[in-house]
Amino acid sequence: MRRVCRGLMLAWVLGGPAVHAVPLGGVSQEAWTSWNWGVQQDFSLPGARLAQRPFEAGSPPAQAARRLVRQGGMPFDRLMAVNGGIVLSGLREGAHWFGWLRPGPRGTQGILSVLTPASASHAGFDAGVHVPGGARLVARVVQHEGSARVTISGYEHPGEAAGLRAGIAQSLARAGWHSAEATWPGGEAWRRPAAFLQMRLQVHGAHSIIWLWHRKEHP
Repeated sequence: MRRVCRGLMLAWVLGGPAVHAVPLGGVSQEAWTSWNWGVQQDFSLPGARLAQRPFEAGSPPAQAARRLVRQGGMPFDRLMAVNGGIVLSGLREGAHWFGWLRPGPRGTQGILSVLTPASASHAGFDAGVHVPGGARLVARVVQHEGSARVTISGYEHPGEAAGLRAGIAQSLARAGWHSAEATWPGGEAWRRPAAFLQMRLQVHGAHSIIWLWHRKEHP
């Protein structure tokens, strides 16, 4: 649970939008008059995938919650009042659904989230194959930017930064990556066809933190 929570924190800090045609639950924007849906964001965390979408509704939270339950095609079967807001929850096929609603300028501000077990098809780039043994995955975020998939991975390693940097560079060279100009301050970067990877190392006490950012264009 601690790793998932740390991953969620990273998702909030690093996450960028992945635009989808419909909100969570498969309901079209046109069907939700007086509701404004933000872009959906998809994150890959250790052992789980998180999808979330913010919204605004032109009605009070209680009324908006009723509409989500009755018309949204969403499996909400629990309701809890928390600090003047409403929390909805439910399960469907192993996925945990949550809805957070609170009073807003137009009536209601909220966010829908679905947390599901991770699958290999959504794992993104596996940076771990290039990290020396002994590393511990801190968090992984997978998001989509147009036709590209971006994977941000963080690892904690007890090794010294210079040795880790050399080992990772050698592993990437064997895999066909070539040095490139980094956009991260103090980072290093590599390219290969339709893909870009950059790395930054940070010293954290007796450990090193390895950040790897990978972008892959898909036709």
